[in-house]
Amino acid sequence: MRRDEAVAAVVGLLFITGLIAALFREGGPAVAAGRVAPNVARVSCEPDGALVDTSVVQSGDAGVRFVVQNTSQAQFLRVRPLRELGSPVDVPIANGAPSDAVVAVAPGTVRVSCLRDRASGPAPSSELAIVDPQELWISPELACSKIVEREFQSRFAGTEEDAVDTVRRTIGDFVSEDRIAKPGYPQTRWHGDLVVVIRDGRTIGRVTRAQDQGMWTVTLSICAGAGNVEP
Repeated sequence: MRRDEAVAAVVGLLFITGLIAALFREGGPAVAAGRVAPNVARVSCEPDGALVDTSVVQSGDAGVRFVVQNTSQAQFLRVRPLRELGSPVDVPIANGAPSDAVVAVAPGTVRVSCLRDRASGPAPSSELAIVDPQELWISPELACSKIVEREFQSRFAGTEEDAVDTVRRTIGDFVSEDRIAKPGYPQTRWHGDLVVVIRDGRTIGRVTRAQDQGMWTVTLSICAGAGNVEP
């Protein structure tokens, strides 16, 4: 090989290496998986357990779509997040014809199982990774380990005051770039008075309200150092 050909080969190799590194920096393996992941998880409820046709699925505007073929006499499809704060979701399923359901479960790893009834013991399950490449999910969980909490009574945080105004009043250094929203997916936002504060894509504050003897009890949880409490 001539010297000029060798130099060209080395330059080409470096270019390809740099391109791969750039793609990795752009989103990493999670984003790459999201780009190729299907938008539906097909589950087969069989006598020996639940089988899923994919190891990863991407969420949509309302959550994760499941299509279930049931040949085991099961009555429910259970989707259980592996996260500590995750609660299982049980979806009724039919026998014979496929059942189609959308579950508003957070991104992460879940266990999928088929149950004859809710009182059944642990059933054989399959793991499924849920990815959110479009960043549709708004988490109700704070993205920090050190949390400051405060609870106080207020006459002004009821129906006359919007939940957004409550957040602005209780977080002293609230900035214009912060986003206030209900948690969940765009089409399945949580109901009630729970509001979260998003800063740089992370949930840094959570405010709930509950009526108590003609007043409102306002509970604020916020990442330490993210804001001051001003009742």
